[in-house]
Amino acid sequence: MQSSPNILRSWIAWGLALLVWLMIQPLAAAAQDQPMKDVPAGAALIDEIDGLVREHFYDPALHGLDWQRHVTAAHATAARDGVDHAINELLAVLETSHTRRYATGESAYYQLLSIFAPRLRAQFSPALAARFGEGAIGYAGLGWFIERHDDKVFVSGVLDGFPAKRAGIRAGDEILDIGGQPFPARALLAKQVGRITQVTLRREPDAAPIRVEVIPRQIDTESMFLEAMRSSARIIDADDVRVGYVRPWSYAGFQYQELLESLISAGGDLADADALVLDLRGGWGGADPAYLRPFLPGVPTLTMIDRGGDRTLYGPQWRKPLVVLADGRTRSGKEILVWGVRKAKLGTVVGTRTAGAVVAGR
Repeated sequence: MQSSPNILRSWIAWGLALLVWLMIQPLAAAAQDQPMKDVPAGAALIDEIDGLVREHFYDPALHGLDWQRHVTAAHATAARDGVDHAINELLAVLETSHTRRYATGESAYYQLLSIFAPRLRAQFSPALAARFGEGAIGYAGLGWFIERHDDKVFVSGVLDGFPAKRAGIRAGDEILDIGGQPFPARALLAKQVGRITQVTLRREPDAAPIRVEVIPRQIDTESMFLEAMRSSARIIDADDVRVGYVRPWSYAGFQYQELLESLISAGGDLADADALVLDLRGGWGGADPAYLRPFLPGVPTLTMIDRGGDRTLYGPQWRKPLVVLADGRTRSGKEILVWGVRKAKLGTVVGTRTAGAVVAGR
């Protein structure tokens, strides 16, 4: 029988199984920025999705929806507006998180591949090898999170240590173009790796556009979130208080918890801080409730004494003030951590209501 943490990891992994399966199907859009509009292939894909939803959705009654009517409408939408739009419009009627199709023009497509890489390699190695070769799964990019609102594209987050952050791009900036091409300009970014290119932004509504220079890089999706988390860790001097700060953009893997524990353990970069800010805004979820262990009271910290009498503290327990940042983009397993901090009164939660995007699946 699995332990509770292992069960939760299984839920989180399988909760995205439909999404991952859709991402790597041979019928998926070719690796380009344009949406797929091949109607026969798109119709087959919509029918496949229909079957998967009927078989795997957690509510066998599908929330009482007239699902067949929505599937029929999706076929009509695909012929008119493209298959990508039709699929996500169809899945949206389920009103359930973790249920969306990501296209190859989106950074999120590659980020999710990184989260599920071990499982995907075991199950779909030929498809992955055909698209990415035998090396690491990666893409040319700037290290940012993007959101679409109507016909506009905005930056919702920037990864520490990556080109967007270095160029001064901020969350909330509207992206007008990249190198003169409309977003996502994936092909252009691939050609511009290591070279200066311009991103045109609008920082305030109706303000004049501004241009910043960036140098796109080839991003290894299997290490990017760990690199960004490590780069985010710092101590901020505020009056007479030293505040430690760290931002896990993804918690989908124990490696992020290991890094956190190493940062706050004796000798770690954040160990000497007087308080800790754990920034759980944005990014991906995947957190296990057991990840709150370092903040639980009553867990002993060992003191090791060597032959010379020198004492060394051992253990990642944090016994100083904790502040957790959350917002509407805090989702999935991260929401469980936020709830746990509030429920057990382990620290102070600052921010807004979280996404409400926690769903188990198989």
